Amino acid sequence: MSNKKVQKFIVMAMIIIMLASTIVFGVSAIL
Repeated sequence: MSNKKVQKFIVMAMIIIMLASTIVFGVSAIL
């Protein structure tokens, strides 16, 4: 696995985690 693929995967994972935490926070705020 090359360095660029690893960096891309880390960036994707960070974006997904940010989106998921934002959705969870929004849902808990509504409830």
